[in-house]
Amino acid sequence: MKDELMDLVHELTSSAQPHNLEQLTFVFHSYRELFQPLVVPPKPCASLWHALRNIRSQVIDWQQLVNEQNIEMALREEIHRLEQEQINRKKRAEFLKAKLEEYQVHLNECYPALLRAYNSYLVAKEPTIALSTPTTLSQQQNLLLAYFELLNHQHRTLTHENISLQLAEAFIKRKEISGRLKSMAVITSDDSFDSIKLFKIGHNKLASLNQLKMDLEQIQQELAENISLQEIKEDIEHKKQQIKTINAELLSLELQLKECQLPEDERHRLNSEYAKAPHKEQFIAEKTQELSWQNSVINPLSWFEWSTNSNFMQKVHSQQLENHYLNLLHQEHELTTQANHLREQLLRSQDFMIAGDSTFKIEPASKVLRARAIKLLAELEPQYSLKADNNLLLLSDLIERIGFISKQTDNLETVLRLLEELITIDKTVLELRTKYTLIGDMDELMPSTTELAQLRESAEARQQEISVLTEKIQSCEQCLQKIASINEINLELKDGKKQASTLRSTLRAKRSELAKTVAYSQNHLKIEQAKQVIVQQINELQDCLQTFTLKANETLADSESSSSFTKTVIYQDNLHFWNRLISNLSSTLPSDLQHWYQHLIISLQANIRDELRYHQALHVLQDLFFEIQNPDQDFLVLRAYQKLCPVPKQDWQRLVNLKPMFSSDDQTLAELRTPSLNSKLRALYEQQKKLFKKHPREGELLKQLLKHIHQVAILAENDNNHPALQHFHFMSDPRYQCLQRHRGFYRICEWLGQLCATIISLFKNESPVDYRQFFFFKSTRTERLIEEMNQEIIHCAT
Repeated sequence: MKDELMDLVHELTSSAQPHNLEQLTFVFHSYRELFQPLVVPPKPCASLWHALRNIRSQVIDWQQLVNEQNIEMALREEIHRLEQEQINRKKRAEFLKAKLEEYQVHLNECYPALLRAYNSYLVAKEPTIALSTPTTLSQQQNLLLAYFELLNHQHRTLTHENISLQLAEAFIKRKEISGRLKSMAVITSDDSFDSIKLFKIGHNKLASLNQLKMDLEQIQQELAENISLQEIKEDIEHKKQQIKTINAELLSLELQLKECQLPEDERHRLNSEYAKAPHKEQFIAEKTQELSWQNSVINPLSWFEWSTNSNFMQKVHSQQLENHYLNLLHQEHELTTQANHLREQLLRSQDFMIAGDSTFKIEPASKVLRARAIKLLAELEPQYSLKADNNLLLLSDLIERIGFISKQTDNLETVLRLLEELITIDKTVLELRTKYTLIGDMDELMPSTTELAQLRESAEARQQEISVLTEKIQSCEQCLQKIASINEINLELKDGKKQASTLRSTLRAKRSELAKTVAYSQNHLKIEQAKQVIVQQINELQDCLQTFTLKANETLADSESSSSFTKTVIYQDNLHFWNRLISNLSSTLPSDLQHWYQHLIISLQANIRDELRYHQALHVLQDLFFEIQNPDQDFLVLRAYQKLCPVPKQDWQRLVNLKPMFSSDDQTLAELRTPSLNSKLRALYEQQKKLFKKHPREGELLKQLLKHIHQVAILAENDNNHPALQHFHFMSDPRYQCLQRHRGFYRICEWLGQLCATIISLFKNESPVDYRQFFFFKSTRTERLIEEMNQEIIHCAT
């Protein structure tokens, strides 16, 4: 143990200053085995062990102060957080109340109109109905919900009529577009995917035609630049000849038509039918097939007509004339079309001639150029072949096909536009079907003609009614939202009150807990004092080392030493306990008194080893605690102690000798057996009660003094050899000097004595004379009773 104690002392004395709490804690933790409850150091080591143990106790106190400081800081932070939360909750409550008022104002503005409208509807539906006015917010909400459902039902009904009209218009428009597409040889179905597919095909076809047109226009330009004038002249002559031949045939056909034996009105009818026919070849073929079937030998109707109708032959002859007339008309139409086509080509060739010689080459176009032109035309018409080896004819065919492609692209653009409209209509119909869950085919959803007319006629009025309903629905929704918001705010305010109450309770508890803790500044001062005491105690270790003469083989001798050591530990613990109490109050002392006390406690802890000195030292600390807790003017008692014991390390016994050599436990003392002692003591107790009423501090001091006197009297009766009986004149203690001062009329004598003592000291140039020795001075009643009690105790002890 000696080596370990020496190592611990070395670590403490060699550690850097200022000492760090963590470092000191770590050092003592490393040597914690030295201070276990059952550890008993050898006698030569005891003083050093106690000194180290006292330092360890101070370090533990320091750690406790730091912990308390941390707890206080945590409490303050928590209180600040709770106060901030309280402020935020108040702000939130004020905000919610303002919102509540705002919502209530809005509700009061919009609700009456809705109530009147709903009541009007109810009265119109049932004139004898009894109407009631809702008074609570819940009743208003129920009424608004009922009216809201009614408005939505009316709105859905009118909207459904609008949807029916929109679908009908869409179906009609679709049918119209389908008819136009059909007239352009594009057949569509009710399936929207077919329209999309056709649109993609048409779009690709249009792109292909545009590209082919660009290629044909390019080859046309190249071919036109490579045609010779001779070819143009020959072509003009050839076309003129063809036109003459066709004109001659037309004249022949005209004569045949005039010579036809049909009546004039039949001719006009046949002319009109033929002119109106869109596909004239098909029209002639149908008429011819019809005539052949009527004259067929396998037609039973023909045999029936032959046998029953006497005019059947005349009818057949008339039909044959009509068919012949139509054929002549068709031949005339074909020749006229061919003649017009030749004239267009002739005009085009003449235009080529007018262009001048510089435009064309003398040599004919190359075979490669012609082949390219024929290949492009074959892409358009797979069966195309050049009728004659004529470049001008090829050029005319190119121009005709370019014009044909232009018409095709125009038609195709129209088809694509119509298909796009059709796709948009299908998309609109699908959206309406999906949104309003409309099941059924087009015929089922299509209203009748009468219903459609009614829907169209009432469209404007219906739209106005929908607008009115929409406004009412929106107003209802706003009111219901405001009611829901009001309910939420009321609920939040109700919960907020509970939470605020809980918060106030928590905050009150935290503040109460904080009030029980020592203030941060006081803890800081205590920590600084603890640091100073530890520094002084560590410095005092050098003195302990000088008296440390433990031999190498010396050990604890017997159990008696162990018992004595245990008592010494108890003494040190009690001294440390009172030291902690005093340290909690010492921040109120002047700095010099604080410094003096720190040295005093170190000296007491270092020197108190026996029971009598322990009792005296304990009385010193208890009295110091009382004087700090109940201070007199300018700490006169403490100043007197400091004067009596200026260097505690050397003078501590002078202060300790003032105190009793027995315990100061708060126990009930037995009554005195000696009547004279008992009567004197009772007189003192009566005097203490009177004094306490007028002067509480002096009364409390007298009470403490009486306790000591009572204990001395008991010792005088029971153990007249007790050391305490050698010195029990406690009035020499400076703290009891106040009991020797007058507080009434005799205070004049005291002042007079002090004045005389001062004057004599000035003339004799000596130390101050005790003014209490003058003949005119009279002691206080308390002092006289105490003196009488002391004399009685001495008499009893002897």
